[in-house]
Amino acid sequence: MTAKARKETGTTDMVLGEEDTAILDSLRFLLHRWAETPGLSGVGWRSAKDMVAARGANLLTVRRLQIEHPQVRDERIERPVFVLGLPRTATTLTQHIIAGSEAARAPYLWEMYYLGLEPTAEERARRVKQTQQRLDMTLLLSKSWSSIHPTNAEWPEEDYWLKFHAMFHCTVAPLPGYVDWYRGEY
Repeated sequence: MTAKARKETGTTDMVLGEEDTAILDSLRFLLHRWAETPGLSGVGWRSAKDMVAARGANLLTVRRLQIEHPQVRDERIERPVFVLGLPRTATTLTQHIIAGSEAARAPYLWEMYYLGLEPTAEERARRVKQTQQRLDMTLLLSKSWSSIHPTNAEWPEEDYWLKFHAMFHCTVAPLPGYVDWYRGEY
């Protein structure tokens, strides 16, 4: 893990375990597969590097939080609501209606980019601004996105954005040899 990621996540003194080392090794392998993707553009490579760096930083953040607040492992989520459906079937509208209820709490888009506990007001503002900048870039590159799925960094959002912390990378590029390797590992 880079010194920059450790500094940003406050984990410079933390020792990673065997499981974490394996996760970081798998992220390195993922980055190598991305580098071998035929026809990958400069923007694609930058996106790949950013996605892998974000996953590494999130791993460090989660481990730090588990050490500082061990009770988070036992926190119960009671009565979660899942909205499932096929594309273009009003799942977004349904999610927005539920999220608008005072009895519900849906994560905001910026929160899904930056996993963790509530930050300081200054840090929150920085995260919101950075998330909005990413979103603005998406809107610039995809003119129809705002009419298909209106969103904002400070609006409640669907779990789609959490996929960046999971298997989203398998949907954006062919990644030669990665899926076979992943199936063998997990």
